[in-house]
Amino acid sequence: MQDQEIPFWNLSSSSVQSQLDSRPEGLTNEQARERFGRFGPNTLRVHRERALILQFLARFSNPLVIILLVASTISAFTGD
Repeated sequence: MQDQEIPFWNLSSSSVQSQLDSRPEGLTNEQARERFGRFGPNTLRVHRERALILQFLARFSNPLVIILLVASTISAFTGD
């Protein structure tokens, strides 16, 4: 089995370091500058939360949910 087929969490630390072109001491300043230029800052992307009402309404986009709501409304009005 090749290294690409093995999940990264099952690889040895030396194998991961060689794939990432790193070492136990970390990156040199030159490597860090080069990677910063290539990949950008090491920050998380901002994830905008949808409004609570939109999250609630999104639950009703499934046709089965709509059918069940209509059926329960009809059942409530007919007394069954």
